[in-house]
Amino acid sequence: MSLTYPTRLMAFEHTQKSNWMTQILNHLCDTPVQPNYAEHCQIARSINDGDRLMDPVIEWVMQAPKERRKLFETALFQGLDHLQGGYN
Repeated sequence: MSLTYPTRLMAFEHTQKSNWMTQILNHLCDTPVQPNYAEHCQIARSINDGDRLMDPVIEWVMQAPKERRKLFETALFQGLDHLQGGYN
């Protein structure tokens, strides 16, 4: 299976370059901060797939963005209990 890599995804070879920041982060995290090849491929697949659970929410918001974006942001940042009108 061939993946189409979006232009916003850095090439795998570039993710493996190390500088002082990655060396510090590797030391602080006790694990490499750069993705291995399998992780890089998973990132590419995820970018291509999008967020299948979020897609219907965005479609719902975009049907009436002026009203629904406010509802979405209230639910997201304050919780469902703060919604009025039977949405919770």
